[in-house]
Amino acid sequence: MPPDQQRRYGTGALIGAGVAGVLGGVLLDEAFSDDRPEVVVNNYYEDDDDGFF
Repeated sequence: MPPDQQRRYGTGALIGAGVAGVLGGVLLDEAFSDDRPEVVVNNYYEDDDDGFF
């Protein structure tokens, strides 16, 4: 490419790059969000007759 020519990007390329950036941001936000429910495990067995409960 000669040095006096400028590279021009089409509108579709710019829109595609913007959409890719937004989707990447959404995926990163979802990956780093801590919205998992807290799970508590109770190990209680009904037939356990050791008199503890």
